[in-house]
Amino acid sequence: MEAALDQGLRVPGDLSVAGLDDIMLGAHVRPPLTTVAIPKQELAKQAIELLLRYIDGVESEPVSLTVRPHLVIRNSTAGVI
Repeated sequence: MEAALDQGLRVPGDLSVAGLDDIMLGAHVRPPLTTVAIPKQELAKQAIELLLRYIDGVESEPVSLTVRPHLVIRNSTAGVI
């Protein structure tokens, strides 16, 4: 966003910007960054449970884990007209 602002572009007026991972800094930049948040605690919980299943011998094949991300709308994206 800083590079866009340096080029005279307005965020979100001329350019919408969105991030991924909802790092704490995103809420505190100007304008605050719209982002896709990934529930890290849920992901860690699933990973630990899977690791324990591997250790106990219950699981031996590769497994795919998923968590449901959510959109955190802030001021770095323009609304849809």
